Formats: sequence, structure tokens, C-alpha cells
Amino acid sequence: VFPPEKNVVDRERARHSYHVLPYLLGKIVAELPAVLAPPLIFGSILYPLAGLEGSVGRFARFLSVLAVEGMASGAIGLAIGSLAPTAEIALSVGPSIMLVFILFGGYYVTDSSVPIVLRWIPRVSVIRWSYKTLAVNQFQGIEFITEGPTDTATGEQVIQRLGSADDSYASGLVELARITSFFYVLSYWILNKRKQAFQELLEDEDVEAVNLKLNNGQVEELEEKVAEVGALDAKNEKLAPPADIEYSA
Repeated sequence: VFPPEKNVVDRERARHSYHVLPYLLGKIVAELPAVLAPPLIFGSILYPLAGLEGSVGRFARFLSVLAVEGMASGAIGLAIGSLAPTAEIALSVGPSIMLVFILFGGYYVTDSSVPIVLRWIPRVSVIRWSYKTLAVNQFQGIEFITEGPTDTATGEQVIQRLGSADDSYASGLVELARITSFFYVLSYWILNKRKQAFQELLEDEDVEAVNLKLNNGQVEELEEKVAEVGALDAKNEKLAPPADIEYSA
């Protein structure tokens, strides 16, 4: 919906109705319920069905991570919509970017196995930070009931295998908040730089003045054409032979 909406916004901005910042803040606040409701409802249903650790604190932190991830994803979508000229292009680019974030999210590829030139991708992946933060929230401080020899007896060992030994719930939320803020600022910058140019609307007096100017210009142009025609007729009269000359066969 956002790319077609930009045309209306650009026209209203050309009329000096409002600036980009109030519009962007209003859009973020207006869409906040739609952004937060799906992950919170989904998480509330999934958490008990998956048999996750049942303390109220862990459940609240679980929902908070999903909420911030939803806001970060919405900020990314807003930036893509600000840059894309049409809704079709935005809907094509958005899923492709999220697919890259999923591939580098930490489940399929660990941080240590990512090539050096691509290690910036996990740093900006909302999937990666959400996955690691949820893992820390679920496994930190728990012990497994084991039967027989095993090398995984505590939640910290699971976290270490996931490459999240240095991560924490707070650091994960901070990184998600940074990503959200970055893409909101990027959206503001794009909208501010890519505004379309519209001719400023004129008042009634200005319209009359413009029409009068156009009429005067048309009169002057008509007078010039009449003068050119008169000069051409005079030239033809000079070149024409006298009427009393007789031509013999």
C-alpha cells in the first residue's frame, strides 16, 4: 500500500500541508497495532503447544522479542516501500531480503562458517538476533534430565553450540532496536530525498494574472503575424509587373 500512498503524500507536501517527519511518525503509530498483534497472538498460542519453559518471566520475554522483531521487520518493509517506485517491486524485493536474513539467521549457517566478506549480513539480520535471543531466553539456567551418557546436560551447552555463548537477552533486544531505528531513519531519509516536484497551486488572483499574461502574449503574437503578412504582401506588389504591359505571343 505504501508506494501508491507516496504520490498523495508528495502532492500534499508540495502544498506545504505537512513535513515528512509528522507523516512518518503518524504512519508508524497507526500501523503499530497491526504490526504487534500477529506475533503476540502467534507466540501466545505457540508457546504452550511447543512445551517451552513455563515460567511467566520467560514467556513475557519471549513475547517481547517477537514484538520487537515485528517492529524491526515493519521498519525494513517501510524502507523498501520508500525506495520502490511501485508496490509490485516492493513485494518482490521484500521477500528476497527476508530470505537472505533467514539463511544467515544462525539455524542453517553458524557465524563461524560465514565468509568474512559476508559477515555483515548476520549483523543486520532480524532473524539472527531474534533466534539467538529466544534461544538464550529458553535455555539459559536450565538443566536437562538425562539417561545415560550425554555431552549436553545444561542449557548453557546448547547456547554454546549455537554460537550464542556471548549473547544475552538484553543485548539481543538492543541489537533489534538498533536495526529498527536504522531502517526508520533510512525511510525518513529516502522519503525526504526522493520527493516528486509539483507545480505550486496558484491563488485566484494569480490565476487571473496568468490568464491575462497569456492573452496579452497571444495578442502580441497575432500582431506580429499580421505584420509579417503585410510585409510579404508589400514585397509581392513590388515584384508584380505593371498591369498595362501587353505580352505578344
